[in-house]
Amino acid sequence: MLEQLKKYRFHISLAVLIIYYSVGISLLKAGGNKEEVIALTPFTLLFTMIVLLFNHTHWKKRVMLALMLVAVLGFFVEVLGTRTGLPFGFYSYSDVLGIKVMDTPLIMGINWVLLVYAGTMLFHPLKIPGWLKPVLTGSSLVLLDIFIEPFAIKWNLWQWQETVPPAQNYVSWAIIAVLFSWLLNRSLSQSMRNKLALPVLVIQLLFFLILSK
Repeated sequence: MLEQLKKYRFHISLAVLIIYYSVGISLLKAGGNKEEVIALTPFTLLFTMIVLLFNHTHWKKRVMLALMLVAVLGFFVEVLGTRTGLPFGFYSYSDVLGIKVMDTPLIMGINWVLLVYAGTMLFHPLKIPGWLKPVLTGSSLVLLDIFIEPFAIKWNLWQWQETVPPAQNYVSWAIIAVLFSWLLNRSLSQSMRNKLALPVLVIQLLFFLILSK
């Protein structure tokens, strides 16, 4: 049973995520209990990350350590942002994203892992200079963030003091994503793959794009 699960894990995982996000889009578009549905955002992020990591091949302890470090650093970058306005600008989180410590939802550390890992694994197999891979990851995540921000503002995940995200938000996102991706890349071996990385990024892009309107 376990061997069969491993053999078809990509197809099962992709089907599960497509169904899950499609149902979420339908419920949020249809009206009704929108607050209850959007309150599932922390679970959705955690669930997506677990399904994504389940598809990683050739696990090593150093990869797990790198992911934990990204989670911790990502969380404290968000704490710094909510407390000082650096590096992203002045913003504040609502209670939608769940338990907060120092005015910052704990799930934001998971969100950094999810996005940085997916972006890093997307470009990891490419035969290009090593320094270019984190740059491409950072660029991709900034493009995704352009669609995340309208969604987050519309559904009250967080709000900006200036109503719309300042330019420094995207610049800072790019720099931090590049640094985190570089850190993660150093823990990866050439044989490591994750075929679900691209589908996860595409699914999230479509989700944010559809629901931000």
